[in-house]
Amino acid sequence: MSNKKLDAKNVVTIEIDNEFADICKRNCTNPVEVLNGFIADLCELNNSHGSDERRLANDYFDRVGYSWRAQ
Repeated sequence: MSNKKLDAKNVVTIEIDNEFADICKRNCTNPVEVLNGFIADLCELNNSHGSDERRLANDYFDRVGYSWRAQ
């Protein structure tokens, strides 16, 4: 992931469940990396994980119903 400094308007602080933290720890990663990766895939950024991951992230987003709220 990029180490560029984000504008303050792009910084979000969230609480995560212990289960998510545990999954990340078991897989030798951290929640920030996982969430940034999902965001990169969903937004189809240059640092995404690939076309399948982009499609799956968008499928998840649509399936959960987030995109329906805008309609």
